[in-house]
Amino acid sequence: MDALEESLRKALVVPEEYQRKIPPLLLESLVEYVVIGRPTGHFMYAVLVNDLFQAYAHADCGSVAAMPFIVKYIFNHLPGNCWGSPEEVGEWLKRGGQYGREVQRQREMEGSKA
Repeated sequence: MDALEESLRKALVVPEEYQRKIPPLLLESLVEYVVIGRPTGHFMYAVLVNDLFQAYAHADCGSVAAMPFIVKYIFNHLPGNCWGSPEEVGEWLKRGGQYGREVQRQREMEGSKA
């Protein structure tokens, strides 16, 4: 993990309420998805693309119990362009999450200085 990735992870706020209510593996999956664009499992993907039926079809008991907190966390704390539709999630994955977007932004800034 380089300094950029570390700073992005630190900047991603996970309030204590969500740390207590969302199973650790699901929370880790969300953080990895947001920071580096790592694909999630079927359940989390369905939540991110707003497919309620598929989310419940792929959920275990812990995921079902945590669903309201997962949705609130995504809505209130994650970038709005990383969830909402298959297209937005696909683009987020393609660009490598926040890390990939920041690297691209830095390259563009360096290119504009030349």
